[in-house]
Amino acid sequence: MLNRVLAFLRSPWVRAAFLLLVLGLAGWALATRWEQFTAAVVQLPPSLVVGALVLTFVYVFCMMCAWRVLLAGMGAPTRLADITVIYGIGQLGKYLPGGVWNILAAAELGADRQIPRRTSAAAMATATVMSLVTALAVGCLTFIFAPSELLQDWGWVAWFIIPFSICLLPPVFNWLLRLAFRLARMEPPQPISWGKLGLATLLSLAGWVACGLQLFVVGVGLGIGLDLQSVITTIGVGALAWAAGLLFIPAPAGAGIREGVIEIALTGALAPGALGALWLLTRVLFVLADLGFAALGFGIDRWQRRHRRRTEPAAPTIS
Repeated sequence: MLNRVLAFLRSPWVRAAFLLLVLGLAGWALATRWEQFTAAVVQLPPSLVVGALVLTFVYVFCMMCAWRVLLAGMGAPTRLADITVIYGIGQLGKYLPGGVWNILAAAELGADRQIPRRTSAAAMATATVMSLVTALAVGCLTFIFAPSELLQDWGWVAWFIIPFSICLLPPVFNWLLRLAFRLARMEPPQPISWGKLGLATLLSLAGWVACGLQLFVVGVGLGIGLDLQSVITTIGVGALAWAAGLLFIPAPAGAGIREGVIEIALTGALAPGALGALWLLTRVLFVLADLGFAALGFGIDRWQRRHRRRTEPAAPTIS
């Protein structure tokens, strides 16, 4: 049964339909909110919007590089051009409900570049788990620096940083990875070294910092405090919001869940109307960044195909 499903997913028609569907959903997510988006942008200086968009691209790039490091740790080739194609196009799968489409897309796109499907899927699944654990760790850590009234009610959450940090130690992480793959009745990937896992963790943490700073930059334009406390708070809220979205698998790209966490966590820091503009604008910026990386991936893929056609020897003619 599984082989039949995989054969169906590998069909060129299915892959083409999948790409069209996720592009359509990503475009729909932008188009249906365009009027609200432009109304929110009017309130912000253009420099802040540009700065927030740059930080969004930095976030995506850091997460892509973390996946690249994990892929290399599993013994796969990792040319940056190929990684950009696989990750950029594959991440559009986030806009489909189910939480696995980006992993399947990475497996198929990687296979076109001589990367075993199992390795691509394992690296993407591992990167997703790492993103979740590092996001939760960052979110829990920020509670230590939270305002006193918030710390009094929720300070206990900070203790969770200890188990999350332990999970990122290579012996523990590799054991959890083997366990997960065995439960899924799949062959576990090769263990990831301390160096590779450490570098991937640092890149993920840098990505969550960029994600939080994006939230902060937009928040400043809408009235949030321009101080260190606000920076720390928004970094933690941004990470926890994305973690909640990742955990709620049915929601495409965490839609609705992430926004709800931001709304609850930052109530009081911004006026209700500004809060809506905040989560709306930051969501649209992430859609733009995903579409931008996907466009770059499509462009590189198209160039590679043309280059291969020019360099491949012509087929001999039969006289």
